[in-house]
Amino acid sequence: MKSLANYALFNCVWFAAVLGARDGHLWLGLLAALVMLVIHLALIPDRKAELGYVLCAGLIGALIDSYMQMVGILRYPTSASGWPFLIAPPWIFALWFAFAMLPRLSLAWLRHRPVLGLVLGSIGGPLSFMAGARMGVTEAGSSWTWLWLALEYGLMTPILLELAPPTAPTPPRDVASCQAKPTSKVR
Repeated sequence: MKSLANYALFNCVWFAAVLGARDGHLWLGLLAALVMLVIHLALIPDRKAELGYVLCAGLIGALIDSYMQMVGILRYPTSASGWPFLIAPPWIFALWFAFAMLPRLSLAWLRHRPVLGLVLGSIGGPLSFMAGARMGVTEAGSSWTWLWLALEYGLMTPILLELAPPTAPTPPRDVASCQAKPTSKVR
């Protein structure tokens, strides 16, 4: 049930971010991602580790997109007038923060399947960008954009899965409990 809620919340953030960007509300996605984060952290036992992971992973992804925007691989046409900065607009940060919340719950099944994560990321990332392009909020800056997006998401998906905090805390091992214990026989 938590996985389904996690996936549904991610999609809500995606639509809030993309439709908000389309309508000139560049911060709406970030607000939606914050709501998702509050709910997400309520479902996670190790909140401190998860928060650190989500913030770092989200920033790394958004900075990669910022670089790709700076060199002309990606464009955000509806954000240009309201966001004249070199880094990606806030709604892109929101999408990366939301994406970073998936490995612990809805993408946990992919955790030890890096090749499958690479394949699915290589397909899903460009498809998400394409959906944004159909809504007018993203544009391919070059003929290589789709390849760069496939590489970005193909590499980031298994990396994020590997770096995500474990789904369940591992109890500390007690060396003494691993040793054979004498058995007593009832006489």
